[in-house]
Parts: sequence; structure tokens; C-alpha cells
Amino acid sequence: MNLTEKIALDCGVKVSEPYLDRYFLPVKNDNYIIIDTRNRNESGEYDYFTDVLDLIKDDLRNANIDVFQLATDKSVKLACDRCYISINKKQENYLISKSKLLVSNENYTLYVASVFNVKSVGLYSLFNPKNTRPIWNQKSQIILESDREGNFPSYGNSKE
Repeated sequence: MNLTEKIALDCGVKVSEPYLDRYFLPVKNDNYIIIDTRNRNESGEYDYFTDVLDLIKDDLRNANIDVFQLATDKSVKLACDRCYISINKKQENYLISKSKLLVSNENYTLYVASVFNVKSVGLYSLFNPKNTRPIWNQKSQIILESDREGNFPSYGNSKE
């Protein structure tokens, strides 16, 4: 059972379409994708965002698509057009709602993208995406799960 459905069941309510508030945040180019490199669990961070960006940056430039990063102070900074570290959640919601694509570790920004029906790529490693993926607009989501060679997810903070 998905976590959202489980919480709704425990609370005795039905899952409905959520509403998220947004605050305007000016950007130069309305044609952009977002890469969210943050993760609550350090062992769940994807280590190859820099390599992936190097592979696609020429195609993005040719299509006039900017790349924005959502990061923390400790995150590896990507060679992108803009890195956001200290904006509030409503400004993040605005950026995500206007983006062409969100690429993220298993993170709440995947939920935000699903609410606004923004295409997203979710990178899952610690948790089973069947239990934790967003339930809204699933046709707009691509879920990539690490190969565990038949093992279950770790469900924890252990270094792997």
C-alpha cells in the first residue's frame, strides 16, 4: 500500500487532489528543467548528476532549455544556469509548476511535480517506490529504481 493511501486510511479520510500555494519567482527563461540534488538521507543521494548533465547539456542548449538546481549548502553544485539554495517552499512550488521536467532523488519535490502534472524522473534507492511514489498523475512520472540484485531496499541510512 502506498504511504499516502495508508495515511488517508489511518485518518479515515479519502485521498483527493491536493492544492499547493505558489509564490511568484522571476526567471529569465520560461523554458527550463529542474534537477533536485537534495535528499534527507545521504546514502540515498544520486552521485552522477554531474555526469548526466554533461551528457545532455549540448542538447539542452540547442533547444534553449535552462537547467536549475535545487540544492543545500552541502550539495555538489552542478554547472547549471541557476542554483537555488535558500528559497521558500512556495517559491519552489512555483518553479516546479512552470518547469518542463523535474529530476529528483526520492524527495517531496516529486510530489509537488505530480500535483502540478509536471513530468518527472524519480530516482529511488532506499525505499520501494511502490510504497512511496506520488499517487497523482502517475502517467507523467518515470520511476528509476536502483538494481538491488533481488534484495529488498535498505529502508535506512546505512552507507552502502
